[in-house]
Amino acid sequence: MPGYETIEPGHPVTRYLDEKKRFSTKKNSVKPKAFEPTADLTLSVFRTLDLNETETWDLAVTWVEPSRKKLTLGRGDLRVSEFQTHGLIVEAFEPPPRHANVLGWPKDKEVRMSVMQEIAAAATLVLKGVPVA
Repeated sequence: MPGYETIEPGHPVTRYLDEKKRFSTKKNSVKPKAFEPTADLTLSVFRTLDLNETETWDLAVTWVEPSRKKLTLGRGDLRVSEFQTHGLIVEAFEPPPRHANVLGWPKDKEVRMSVMQEIAAAATLVLKGVPVA
């Protein structure tokens, strides 16, 4: 049975990236498209509180890659508060373990794009296989 639980503002979450068009290595940044919700205005993220780098990547290998049928190339890390600043809700939604949905996206496409841009600007790009400083 799925779990519904609001996540604390300071908790870290990550958005796994499986396409190069969703990030820029030149600018070392995550692109807004990485945070585009699905047609039902839901965005999938994973909660990474108390996980080390290996455990964070293991979530992608175990749960994300098999469902997307793509290798994870990187991730966008940020705090739940970055979503909440824009009136969005981050809610635990398991299974899989540590999964959460970002809900409450604006219906207006232009407003939604603006929110995606601000969230992307707040995210930290972490590339797979590149040590975190």
